[in-house]
Amino acid sequence: MADFIASARADPELTYLLPGIVPDRGRLLVVAPPNAGKTWLALAIAKAACGAGRPVFFIEEEGSRRKLGERLELMGMPAGASFQISHLGGLRLDEAPTLKALVEKLKDAQRPMMVLDPLTSLWSGDENETSHANRLRSCLDALANANPSALLVVLHHTSKAAANGDGHEINAARGSSVFGAWADVQLNLSHADGGKDCIALSVKVAKNRDGERGQRGSVRIDLDNGEVTLDNSKDAADELAERILASLRDAPGGLTKNGVARCVKGKRATVLDTVDALLSAGRITKVGDGFRLPEVKP
Repeated sequence: MADFIASARADPELTYLLPGIVPDRGRLLVVAPPNAGKTWLALAIAKAACGAGRPVFFIEEEGSRRKLGERLELMGMPAGASFQISHLGGLRLDEAPTLKALVEKLKDAQRPMMVLDPLTSLWSGDENETSHANRLRSCLDALANANPSALLVVLHHTSKAAANGDGHEINAARGSSVFGAWADVQLNLSHADGGKDCIALSVKVAKNRDGERGQRGSVRIDLDNGEVTLDNSKDAADELAERILASLRDAPGGLTKNGVARCVKGKRATVLDTVDALLSAGRITKVGDGFRLPEVKP
C-alpha cells in the first residue's frame, strides 16, 4: 500500500483543456441529441489540443466530406497542427485489425487526442445488449489504456427518456449504462441560441470521477474567426431559472405551473420548485393561477 500511495502521488494532477469541463486526458463521453452540436464541441476541444501542440486523430463516421471540410475551415485550426482525419472510412472498433491500428496510433504519440464520432457507427453490436456493450467497452478500454496521457473523446446520442427530460442525467446516453460507467467525465450537451455567425452550446457536467460535477457552462464558436470562448460561471440552478424567465417573457399572458413545466425541459419537480423560488425572490409575480414577469401588467 505504501508503495502504491507513493507512486500515485507522483501522477500528474487533473488539468483541463476547457476549464472545468473538458479534462486534458482520460475518457470523455459527450451525450446529445442529433444535430445538437456534438461534432462542433469535438472540434472546439481539438482546436484547444492543437493549440497546445498535441496531435489529434479525428474519426468521423457521419455527415458529408464537404460539410466537415467547411467546419474545419471555419474553426481556423492553428497553423502546422498535427490533425489526422478518417472520414466515412467504415472503421469498426470490434474488428481486431482496426483496433490494433488505432491503439498503435495512440501509443506512439505524445499526449494525443482521439475523437470517435458517433459511437453507434463505429461498431456492429446492439447498444441495448449488455454483453455486446461490454465487448465494445473492452475496445474503448484498449484505446484509453494505450497511452495514459491521451484524451479519448466519444460522441454518443441521448436516449428517448433523456430527450424527454426523464431519468437521471448520468443515464442520458442511449443504450446500455455500460457506456456512462466507462467514462471518467460525461458531458450532456444541448444547442443554445447563439445568434448569427455563432455556434452556441450548453454543456452540463453529468459525471466527473476526479472533479466537480453539476457545473453548467456555455461554449461559443465565432464562425467569423473560429474563436472559442467558454463561460462556466452559471450553475444548473441559475441556468434553469433563466430558462423559466425566458418562457414567461415569451408568454406575456402568463403561464400556469403546468405551462412552465411544458415549456422548460428538465425534471418536473425541479422546475416547479424553481418557480416557487423565483416567486419568493420577487422575480416573478402570481396573477390568478398563472405567473408573469413583474413588469407585465394584468
